[in-house]
Amino acid sequence: EACAMIQEQVTRCARMTRTLQLRCGDAGLASRAAAASCDAVRVLRDIAPVLEDALSRRITLIVETAEDELLVNATAEDLQTAWLLLAYDAAARVRGNARITLRAGEDGREVVLSAEASGTGDAASRAVVQTASCADALAALAQRIGATHSSIGDAAQSTRSLRLARAPA
Repeated sequence: EACAMIQEQVTRCARMTRTLQLRCGDAGLASRAAAASCDAVRVLRDIAPVLEDALSRRITLIVETAEDELLVNATAEDLQTAWLLLAYDAAARVRGNARITLRAGEDGREVVLSAEASGTGDAASRAVVQTASCADALAALAQRIGATHSSIGDAAQSTRSLRLARAPA
């Protein structure tokens, strides 16, 4: 059973990689511009179709964003990586039919990127290595871009988020 779960994770990762390559060409997502500041709302809206295509059919992806732009001091590549890791981590923590809600919002002077997973969780038999790898990658990304990383809830209902300083408009 553990091997089947690991195979499912590897298949999901390969599908995401293929989808990203097909959608963005050989230059990849990094070529989509990296200025001193980037709009987290635009990046989420741009990458949502890629994530929808790559996630398992059993997962419904919901995107909630602020109506205005949310500028942060990060590159588009860093934000795309953050959304990819948040979505992949959320998908790895639930079983069966599930819902993942990606949100870009603000809290005072901070921009909050979050992924909420709702579904059936089975922490005892999940591929713990995969979620630990995502958490480690999110923590490393957060440190590199000056964000804070947090996680609340259990496998069945959980939210992971990154908080970044808002960039001047």
